[in-house]
Amino acid sequence: MRFFKKTEKTLIRRVSDRVNNSMSVYDCYSFIRGAYKAELDLHFIPGDHEWKDTEARHEKKERDDEYTKSYYQPILDYSQELVDREINSTEAREKLERDMQPMKDEIISYIVKEYTFESTEMYDTQRVIDKYVDNSKMNITMLPEVVWSTTWHPNHKEVKKLYNKYSQH
Repeated sequence: MRFFKKTEKTLIRRVSDRVNNSMSVYDCYSFIRGAYKAELDLHFIPGDHEWKDTEARHEKKERDDEYTKSYYQPILDYSQELVDREINSTEAREKLERDMQPMKDEIISYIVKEYTFESTEMYDTQRVIDKYVDNSKMNITMLPEVVWSTTWHPNHKEVKKLYNKYSQH
């Protein structure tokens, strides 16, 4: 409250406005799939030869993947159901908008959680999220992959460049 300025939007309002005003059902589905993929990529095992107990490591990866799948599966199923819905009237469009709100709420809470997560790269991640939230021309569905990109995953080299670019002052 100490730095309150009535002309500045809070983080919650900025994220809510961005998600609620610019994300279609397809964007929401893509965002959730991206978050799921990004989390699975965190379980990647770089260079098996580096680990003495590779069998235990693979079992842990499989358990982590199963947990991640069970965590994301309900919202993936729900978002797929919304994407597959036939929209042939104004009423159907309005019902879709109402039914999308829980999914959008999940996305909002995901972004806020990532923004406030304390880590060594916290301020870099906040700058990256600020870029995506404040610039409506940026593809917000890329946000989970960019925020969770790693230097050690071979498929993340290009995405990590975006993180590095956006995290600069």
